[in-house]
Amino acid sequence: MDECIAFAEKNNLMTTDQLQNAKKVQTAISNGIKPPAVLARRHADTYCSDPTNMEECLTFATQAGIMDPQNGGMRKKF
Repeated sequence: MDECIAFAEKNNLMTTDQLQNAKKVQTAISNGIKPPAVLARRHADTYCSDPTNMEECLTFATQAGIMDPQNGGMRKKF
């Protein structure tokens, strides 16, 4: 992940927001926060839209700092 993010940043392959979120995810994983059990980003939307996986995804997103905890809490209630 470190190499991929560095490559994407060096070659301007990600928008500023995408790069910031990727770095937040990278930091979260480095700090021991377990990401959702999805293997590829392209499958994340499908995986996380399944109600059985939604809480796992929202928890990671808030812990990683890519989602506001208040927004994540409201989504969990919904």
